[in-house]
Amino acid sequence: VGSMLRSLGQPEVDSILEERGKVEIDCEFCGQHYSFDAVDCAQLFAQETVAQGIQGASDQRH
Repeated sequence: VGSMLRSLGQPEVDSILEERGKVEIDCEFCGQHYSFDAVDCAQLFAQETVAQGIQGASDQRH
């Protein structure tokens, strides 16, 4: 679910947070309910930034 939110992009997720205060998703496959607040969403996008930094560093040659 976190990957799906990252694929929406941070502006879209921020818009949902502004409108509703949290992002709620019900998985139709497993029936699980997911709720993400502003802190949860910020962590999702922070993880993406860190992962991109690690990937970019591994592409560098020394």
